[in-house]
Amino acid sequence: MIGRVFDLPGLLTIAVIAIIAFVLPVIVGAVRSESGVRRGIEAAILAILGGLMARVFISILLASADDSPGAGMAVGWGFFLIPGIVDTLAGQPLLTTPENLLIFAAIVGAFTGMMAGIYQIYNWLGLGLLDLALSLGEPLLSSLDFLLRVLQRLFEAQDSSVRFRLMCHSHQRFSFTANSVAIMDRIAPRAARSAAAGS
Repeated sequence: MIGRVFDLPGLLTIAVIAIIAFVLPVIVGAVRSESGVRRGIEAAILAILGGLMARVFISILLASADDSPGAGMAVGWGFFLIPGIVDTLAGQPLLTTPENLLIFAAIVGAFTGMMAGIYQIYNWLGLGLLDLALSLGEPLLSSLDFLLRVLQRLFEAQDSSVRFRLMCHSHQRFSFTANSVAIMDRIAPRAARSAAAGS
């Protein structure tokens, strides 16, 4: 289960994205007459971490269902969308096999880490490291939350005694999106909303 996380195709995929993550900021920095080395190093490290974290998560998820075709289809739809669409139209598992889904996980995780590093969105000091672990996995977790909400609607329609405790909740002062910028605090302060409502 964990061993396949480190298979050669997956590691090569992560390595290619990590190289791009390093080279891109360096080139942009050179064009702007500034150093992009530090930004490139951070992007490359986060690309590697993001790719490996995503592969571990998807591997565990698939293994928990014995790598069944149904589980592959659910993961393909819920986390990556394109494999689910393609295999649904094809009527057979083409992109939702465990091997292909782990490649998709490497691409999505590494790309998320790369963009986070390029834009330097993390505070590396103190408890800021907790934000790194949480937000690298946020695209996957938000997709899982979406699946839970679908299951909630299906089961509650059949049995009113069934209730799910969801991971994410809406709040009037917060919003979350399915990308690396997970939470935007105080999008519209209450005072501003009250003033707008009064006018």
